[in-house]
Amino acid sequence: MILAPLGLLGYLAYAGWAWHKPDAWFFMEHKMNSSFDWGRSAFSIAKSAVMTDTTAPVALTLVVVAAAIILTGCLLADRIPWSLKAYVLVVVITAVCTGPDYLGAKPRHLMVAMLLGLPLARPLARARTWVSAPLIAALAVISAWFGLYLMSVNWAP
Repeated sequence: MILAPLGLLGYLAYAGWAWHKPDAWFFMEHKMNSSFDWGRSAFSIAKSAVMTDTTAPVALTLVVVAAAIILTGCLLADRIPWSLKAYVLVVVITAVCTGPDYLGAKPRHLMVAMLLGLPLARPLARARTWVSAPLIAALAVISAWFGLYLMSVNWAP
């Protein structure tokens, strides 16, 4: 528990050294035009995708973000320690509420929220093997296809 923050502190120190600025993290965020916008950009992109024609990467990414939000709600209602609920909530809020318009980063930011699979894991654990094995295989294939598709169209998260 004591060593966990050292990676972040080490990265912040490295960024400060590399950019010769003590506030290098904020400088890089500003340079990339990235900020915390309370989800305005994600909502704007979702609204635009629903109202007009959209590309497949945008639609697929919006499905992933919507699933993450729904699973977060399910996880918050679940009986797990409050610290795990807080972790998932912070990760999902950070992923969804950053902007302005780089939607492709959202699935990458959600990768650390592995606990989002918990609401699906419980019923899947009770399912018979002939149901769970093909379902897990199909989800693995879909996940691999999604990642490869985004990389092949130059829209990698």
